[in-house]
Amino acid sequence: MIDYGMDLRFPFKIESNSINGIFSEHTFEHLSHLEVDNALSECYRILKAEAKIRIIVPDLSIFIERYCSNDDLWFQNWHDLVLKDPSRHYMKKYFTKMFAINFTASYYSHKSCWDIESLEKVLSSNGFVNIKKCNYNEGTNELLIDSDSEDRKLVSIYVEGQKI
Repeated sequence: MIDYGMDLRFPFKIESNSINGIFSEHTFEHLSHLEVDNALSECYRILKAEAKIRIIVPDLSIFIERYCSNDDLWFQNWHDLVLKDPSRHYMKKYFTKMFAINFTASYYSHKSCWDIESLEKVLSSNGFVNIKKCNYNEGTNELLIDSDSEDRKLVSIYVEGQKI
């Protein structure tokens, strides 16, 4: 396995059709939709035929569904997991269900929000096929390096797509 560090907003300095698989966890939400579109175009270019990409991002639809169903227990669980980090203790005074949504949508330089529909659309518009929603640590074996962080498991969507 090779880890690459790069700025995804710019063309990748990687040869076309040379990569066996791509794993990205909690990255694309830090890019605008246009930047994600460009990055996925580059991902498609560098992947070998039939190779897969695995993308994990916060799924804002989870928050919206829990908000609309007034699921206080779920939000309390989110609070306990996410705000336990000592650097986030000051945020506890702001906590409401809407704060949790706002935190997920805009804190830490988040620029975009995702759900299965939007991920399917951006992946398919960049040529990916066999797009499927997966569960935590389920999917293509060589790409199963999901973080075991409980707060990420609670809020994440796991999606895989394949280059033809």
